[in-house]
Amino acid sequence: SAAEPSTFAGASTEASAVVQATQQGNADNQAEYESGYLLATLVAGTSPEAACSALSAMPGLQGISVAEVIDDLVRFELPDGVSVQEAAQLAVEADGVESAQPNYRYYPMREEVFPALQVSATLTSAATARGAASLETASLRSTLGLQSLVDDPYLDDQWYLSSINAQAAWASAELENPTVTTVAVIDAGFFVDHEDLEDNVVAAYDATTDTASFNLESSYESKSDHGTHCAGVIAAVANNGLGIAGVTNNVCKVLPMRVQDEQGNIYTSYVARAYSYLVSKKDDYNIRVASVSLGAASESRPTRLTDKIIYDAIRKGRNAGVVSVAAACNDGESTPPYYAYPSDFDNVVSVIALSSTTRNDDGVVRASYSNYNVAGQKAKNISAPGTDILSLVGEGSGS
Repeated sequence: SAAEPSTFAGASTEASAVVQATQQGNADNQAEYESGYLLATLVAGTSPEAACSALSAMPGLQGISVAEVIDDLVRFELPDGVSVQEAAQLAVEADGVESAQPNYRYYPMREEVFPALQVSATLTSAATARGAASLETASLRSTLGLQSLVDDPYLDDQWYLSSINAQAAWASAELENPTVTTVAVIDAGFFVDHEDLEDNVVAAYDATTDTASFNLESSYESKSDHGTHCAGVIAAVANNGLGIAGVTNNVCKVLPMRVQDEQGNIYTSYVARAYSYLVSKKDDYNIRVASVSLGAASESRPTRLTDKIIYDAIRKGRNAGVVSVAAACNDGESTPPYYAYPSDFDNVVSVIALSSTTRNDDGVVRASYSNYNVAGQKAKNISAPGTDILSLVGEGSGS
């Protein structure tokens, strides 16, 4: 059989199981995936044991074993010497196997530097304690009348609230007394007990260990900051005299869902498990949106990536009434066209990032790093502020 491709050059030693692969039928389509394992969906009524037996009977797959089961998805451990691509081609010929693919790797989508507020008593002050990025302030309270709605001391630095006309939405919400909904935030890790977030956290889940847990901090390179930052934008507690105000002004809760393991990997299987959990809890917490600020490895973005398992997981969420929203990804300074997944799937709302030309008006432009539609593309759907977004990180974290 063909030799397994060498370890991906950009991977850390902790993530040495990640390799650079060539997808069948497209020598230019590069993607990262987990070495030594195969994901397969089974025909209805087929047990993982029966599928494993059928696979083991095929030449080249003797010794394959079941590593874990996630609903109708099975992660198989491959015998030594069998490449993932070879196994995927063989597996679809086995009785009971509907589809087979690599366990692709994803990354959080972020700016290199983002402004952030740590867990700290300084959140009670309007002094500058916001991290490396310096923001130009504007008197949003006086110009928009937000001072009558919230008292969060860093509101003046949240330029994006004026850009999306938050005041009108908040005033409307106060009049209509809406039902509280929940956004499932699928990300690397979280500081769930951040003092300006914890009151709006309805539950928490670790998809890497399949446990309902409020301990979602990732020890891998402070990646918990990314998830905390995203969750804070959505649902930082408003009108509590601390930090910032979440965009939803307390009419929305968040369900943080960690999908990065302690080795720094975010795999298809973790994201699929997160979707399975949020669908099962949809009615318990009134989950209506899934925020998925992730993208496949940058080397795969210039080409099309087929991750059927993620596509189907998102589709099941949509069928249950949960809309998935994803970043358009950050390759805008490279050569188009840009393909980014999961954001380019047709069942996902893809969001282009905007920058503000000033902090005291509504002038915005596309952020230089953000992907966008070129001629013939329709995958990117909407745009929203995405640069210098002040939000939350953990104690002792940089920004």
